[in-house]
Amino acid sequence: MNRVEVDAKDVEPPSWLPAIGPFCVAVLRSLDILNWELSILFCNDDTIRDLNRTWRGIDAPTDVLSFSQLEEENVVSGSEDGSVYAGDIVISLDTLDLHSKLFSVTREEELKRLLIHGILHLAGYDHETNEGSEPMLTLQEQIVKTFSGVRLF
Repeated sequence: MNRVEVDAKDVEPPSWLPAIGPFCVAVLRSLDILNWELSILFCNDDTIRDLNRTWRGIDAPTDVLSFSQLEEENVVSGSEDGSVYAGDIVISLDTLDLHSKLFSVTREEELKRLLIHGILHLAGYDHETNEGSEPMLTLQEQIVKTFSGVRLF
């Protein structure tokens, strides 16, 4: 069984926050990922900028950061049921809003894209560029399309 903890820091918790956990569990299930625990934190640009500077050496805000715990050599089960702590995903609501306008997509679609993007990074996927031909980004868009009918707001 997958478990997703969702929280907000330095932003008003959005009304749609309770829908995020079940959505991510469904995405994990679609990827045949079982027994994961992960956390998702929604924040503002200042908070994600601090994290980006601290962990990636990039002094700028970004839309999503993923911190995998599965890259460690000795991954330890997180609880008695054998689940493992996969990691943390951080999403800036400021940049989410900016990118939804920039890319002419709804805020909800962009939110799904960022959640899926973060999960794929935790699952070990990566991309060199932001070109749509990147295998991870192609998979991401397939999953976004699969979940296009799911309402978060």
